[in-house]
Amino acid sequence: MMNTYFMSGFIKNRLKQHKEKYKTVSREFFETEDLKITIRADTQMFQLTQDKFESLYSAAIKECRHEELQSMTPSTSISTSDTKKRNWLTEERKAEIGWSCEDKVTFRSRYMEYLALIGRSTPYIDETKRSSYEIVKKLGDPKNTEHFYVRGLVVGSVQSGKTANFNAVINSSIDAGYGLIIVLSGIMEDLRKQTQRRIEKEVQGKFENGELIGVSQIAHFGQQGPHRDIHPIVVPTSTETDFKKTIKEADFSLEFKNVLVCKKNTSVLKNLILWLSQYLNKNKDKISIPLLIIDDEADNASLNNLGPKGVDYASTINGHIRALLGLFKKKTYLGYTATPFANVLQDRNQASETKWKIVEKATKAETKQNLADTVYEFEQVDSLFPNDFIELLFPPSNYIGAKHFFETRLNDVKKIDPLITKPIKDHYDAFPSRVMGENGPRAALKYDPYPQFIPESLKEAVMCFVISTAIRISRKSEMRDSKFYQPHNTMLIHTSRFTTWQIKTKKLVQAFVDELERDLNNELPTDKMNVYGKFEQVWNKHYAYIIENIKNYLADDYDDRFLTPKTFGKIKPLLIKAIEDIEVKAINSEPPKDQLTYPEGSEKKYIAIGGNRLSRGFTLEGLTINYFVRNTNLADTLLQMGRWFGYRPGYLDCCKLFTTEESLEKFDQTTATIEDLEQRFIDMNRDPQNTPEKYALKVLSHPGVLKLTRASILKNTEEVKFSYSDHLVQTTKFNIEIDRIKNAWNAFKVYIAKIKNEIKEIKSNKGKTEYLSYEPEKVEAIFELFNLANSFDGPSQKLNEVEEFIRACNEEGKLTDWTVVIKMDGSGEEIDISDLLDFPCKFRKTKRSAPSDRWRDLLKNEHIFSPGGGSSNLVTGGQDFKIRLSDSEIKIAEDDFKEVKLNELKERYPGLEEDELIRKVKKITIPEKVYRRKMTDKEGVVVIYLMDLAAVFKDGNGDFVDELDVLRESVDTSIPLIGYAIGIPPISGDVGAKYIQNKEVMNIEEYDDFDDMKEVLDQ
Repeated sequence: MMNTYFMSGFIKNRLKQHKEKYKTVSREFFETEDLKITIRADTQMFQLTQDKFESLYSAAIKECRHEELQSMTPSTSISTSDTKKRNWLTEERKAEIGWSCEDKVTFRSRYMEYLALIGRSTPYIDETKRSSYEIVKKLGDPKNTEHFYVRGLVVGSVQSGKTANFNAVINSSIDAGYGLIIVLSGIMEDLRKQTQRRIEKEVQGKFENGELIGVSQIAHFGQQGPHRDIHPIVVPTSTETDFKKTIKEADFSLEFKNVLVCKKNTSVLKNLILWLSQYLNKNKDKISIPLLIIDDEADNASLNNLGPKGVDYASTINGHIRALLGLFKKKTYLGYTATPFANVLQDRNQASETKWKIVEKATKAETKQNLADTVYEFEQVDSLFPNDFIELLFPPSNYIGAKHFFETRLNDVKKIDPLITKPIKDHYDAFPSRVMGENGPRAALKYDPYPQFIPESLKEAVMCFVISTAIRISRKSEMRDSKFYQPHNTMLIHTSRFTTWQIKTKKLVQAFVDELERDLNNELPTDKMNVYGKFEQVWNKHYAYIIENIKNYLADDYDDRFLTPKTFGKIKPLLIKAIEDIEVKAINSEPPKDQLTYPEGSEKKYIAIGGNRLSRGFTLEGLTINYFVRNTNLADTLLQMGRWFGYRPGYLDCCKLFTTEESLEKFDQTTATIEDLEQRFIDMNRDPQNTPEKYALKVLSHPGVLKLTRASILKNTEEVKFSYSDHLVQTTKFNIEIDRIKNAWNAFKVYIAKIKNEIKEIKSNKGKTEYLSYEPEKVEAIFELFNLANSFDGPSQKLNEVEEFIRACNEEGKLTDWTVVIKMDGSGEEIDISDLLDFPCKFRKTKRSAPSDRWRDLLKNEHIFSPGGGSSNLVTGGQDFKIRLSDSEIKIAEDDFKEVKLNELKERYPGLEEDELIRKVKKITIPEKVYRRKMTDKEGVVVIYLMDLAAVFKDGNGDFVDELDVLRESVDTSIPLIGYAIGIPPISGDVGAKYIQNKEVMNIEEYDDFDDMKEVLDQ
């Protein structure tokens, strides 16, 4: 029977022929009528009606476009020299395993074919093959006769498909000879069940109710199929049963290859250790079974919070995992995480000489016989620090992640600002963080009577969920035959960590949904004053613009033809259907213990009110609307709660994030820090001398990390050196207040007047003055500049830290030679400063604006301006930082950069011709770090930007924004706004300023965010 899958096959065949002839494929290939006529002829044998052909062809051509235009960046790694030398996967070994012959069926080849069956693109599958192979070859050789203990970490973006990678690693490891694979799937049972289902489909393959499930559709292993020579694996756990007493007593055998999926739970791990130790004691020869532990969400519960106390101390889960590893001679520990701060900052303790104790409680019958508890002792392995390697995975080009929502400095990332609503301000009374107690203000507690109502912003978010669902219903006919069709709809509400508050929120939200549904059914759709009129207002506010313009915000290699424009008139008749059968769930440990289930063949609509159970790993199907007002300062918690990251084919424009300005600022800090560390990882990869330990030191000294990392990870670390080595520091937020702006300008003029005799003009080849340059004899002149009156907003003010770092470097003879330049050739209004200098001098101010609703709202209400909006980029071009380089040094820097980029693009776009790749390279803006990194560690640059204050109040069309008129009229827009960008090159040696960690300051969530956790960790 003809379906989209087969139709895509015919298109891909023609696509292959086209590529063989012309090498590359453009968008025009998919749009030609000739292709459609050709495919019609190819499928003539199926005798499709014209309507059926049009439907299948439309879905298939959109799928093929999406896949073909998608690109992948290859993973990269940092590893030790021993890991690099590990070469057990020789050609002979691969042939023995069956990986050298394309026709040979193996667990690995079966999985890759399954990925194609379920619609993963060719670039995605190719990179999954490559990255999983790169990881597997770094693991210990399961056929080795010597003992080994290998530790690695795989880092990928939140909701980006890490599970597909580790399932590829599992399948490959089974082929390679690992006999026991234990998947630690986080701490929540919901997540364990989700992972279990994925393992059953993508590794085991099953035959249920007369139907082949998952990879078994490609090849069924065992006695019942054609591949009887391949022994199937055993999966003793199930969606219903973790490793508990029933399995323990089942006495399954390690004669076969087993894959277990377990929670990181004290009792589960204890049962597993005791059973395995007893089994291994009975079967001494089996102690050589090679063990692979895959730790999903490896930064959660696995880490040793007691590590700083010494080698003899371990927190319970960490101690259990290390005791479990200690049972085996040959073992590999492989962690997976999206937030690696804690993993690379954890202790690196060696194994304790003191054995790990596990107590098995006496049964009631044993207690009656006066029998005591039994205490078992186990050897532990060294810490779980990824000493051997760290692998960094990159998501495909159709992934929407933190960089698309929050602060980014990457020029090739297009931010989708309209998906973030104006910051929420009306939630404080409904979900207070502090309340009035008997003795004054105190922190809110779970038993406080909140919420008593839901704020208007939450009601608006619920109405958005109904509209988004209606839009998706309107596109159903276009997508139904596509593999990208997602039938489910979910909204996520994160308001409080307290389960009692979540339950009250559920009741209030349910009442509001019932009210909306009743009004939609009873009121006239033509009445603008009733509920339909309110929905139209919400449409105009949140959807009308982005539905029409979403494609303007997408990267060149993000192609989604299912994002078809809609009008409210088309959507309005679907609102009743959209709101029908919405289920409101409070996902926590309290009765009735609501659950989210997404059965195949159904169309679920959930509003999920979350706590910790929705904070990590668990996939919310068809997630569109997010209401996030929960407080947290922790980087990993913030990102993991960001369940809105991921893939949204056909409904990206339906997504909305409702949150507070405080949360947005924290997300900005977190994403900027992670982005910077990711770039440093990529750079470190190019030097084979770098190791995971060296990367850990880089992370530990990063100023952003120190402010975002859990206090428990730095516990007992009284003093840490922070470093601005290889950093660009910018003043990114400004207080728009007339006196501060005037004082800053006057102070700057005095400073310039003092140094006017030392200022030089730097002209372009055309004789135009580009910069005024000043090279002070003493570094103190730089500090004087930093300490001038300014209009920087508090959180943006890092200059005191930078000064401290520079002084520390000066003691080592570094950062002693500085150049200060004033940028003269902006695109703003002209200003004459001849009176400050001894020569005629006019310059054009730099134009920076705050385009999106969020930044405009911040400017209007808080009088805070952020240049560049979400990019928080003061720097207008990397060229500003080549000021200290000679022409030959500049050419070398640019040529090196272009060569690196060309090689990266060759890997990302393997089918493109060299000429096309070179054209792409030429379009890439050269970032400032390319020039900065060519400076010596004695040199530094400060670029001063004099910004056009009038431009701050203008929109993208250059018109003044009406709602900002009051603020604009309160300042003198002829005065420039002054900002600094400080470029510091890589500094050799262990140089840094001291950061004092306050041992008393611990985030409250490290202690009491465990309404769900106590049940989970200590069962």
